[in-house]
Amino acid sequence: MPLRRAICPIVDALGVSSISVLQQGGRTLSYSIWIALVLAIWAYIGIVTTLGPGLWWQEALISGFVTGVIVGNIPLGLTIGGSLTLLSLGLWTYGGATIPDFQTGSIVGTAIGALAGGFPAGFAIAVPTALLMTQMDVLGRAVTTIFIHGADHYADEGDQRDVSAMHLLGQLPWGLTRAIPVFLAGFRPDPIADQNRAGMVQ
Repeated sequence: MPLRRAICPIVDALGVSSISVLQQGGRTLSYSIWIALVLAIWAYIGIVTTLGPGLWWQEALISGFVTGVIVGNIPLGLTIGGSLTLLSLGLWTYGGATIPDFQTGSIVGTAIGALAGGFPAGFAIAVPTALLMTQMDVLGRAVTTIFIHGADHYADEGDQRDVSAMHLLGQLPWGLTRAIPVFLAGFRPDPIADQNRAGMVQ
């Protein structure tokens, strides 16, 4: 707990424990909306940094570790992230090819596994998630062409500021195609949430 609170001050500042979840009869149902948002933001940042700074935050081992910190199960995050990293060896987007999204797989797998089932359940979710996210990757790349044509239009007009704006906005499809699925996987509204939220949040 002290480590997670030290690494996640933003979550704590929101007044929600970094491991707060909605429960019924001691059985975990879902994460709070705040945790789902933090996971979605992490997924967004992870993929977008591959387009510029190249910090390698999209690597499954790193994304799994950070997710483990957020949901309160670092060993699980490292185990799932490390296992997906082994699967990703030798795979890369050569020539713009689409490969399984092991970053999103590690985030969703760790989050679900921490709720219930541990590594077996988490890894069983992580692998198909990584494979299904190839379709979202194709969607994100396709939508980005809108901003490319917009930049071409502004370039013809000699509008350098809007060309730069189109360039920066091009990150949105990349980030949102990861952030939205992660948020939906982490937060599932439940009819008992309003009744139990006050008592569950520490």
